[in-house]
Amino acid sequence: PWPLFQALEQTRDFYRAAGYTGVMDEYLGRNLGTDIHLWLSLKLAWNSDLRVKNLLDEFYPTYYGAAAQDLRRVYERIENQMLSIGPVTTSMTNIPRLYPPELVDECLADLAQAKRKVAGDPRLVARVERDENCLKATRLWLRFWTILGEANRKLDRQARVKAAGACRAYLDFFNS
Repeated sequence: PWPLFQALEQTRDFYRAAGYTGVMDEYLGRNLGTDIHLWLSLKLAWNSDLRVKNLLDEFYPTYYGAAAQDLRRVYERIENQMLSIGPVTTSMTNIPRLYPPELVDECLADLAQAKRKVAGDPRLVARVERDENCLKATRLWLRFWTILGEANRKLDRQARVKAAGACRAYLDFFNS
């Protein structure tokens, strides 16, 4: 998950102030936040006077329907957590700090509630499930990373076997 939408606005403002007329974002895969990030990027590129908060007020109800508030809460909680730890990098050692397991579980509960609200619309269910799957994969990765860290600290072969099993669970989910 990478829903740093406020940072996107700050970055775009900086680029404009420095004289840039365009920026091309790199995004790999389609995770929690990708659709919104790309939509915001295009909107901000088209009109530099737009603000992220106002755009999100438009995006959530349009894209998620009756689940809009639940999804907004999920995205904002993750973004606030990410911003609370200071400069965010993609270092693997940051992953548990970026996405504490308790936060991931709370967000998954919100997504389950959101999915019930849009159960009658397969298109909206698919959008919520995409975000849900990203967080499920994140939770499996966190489990693997935690077990591997313990195994490495203890130099325990059995713990490393357990870590390999946790890695396999993550990979199996990811590949499914």
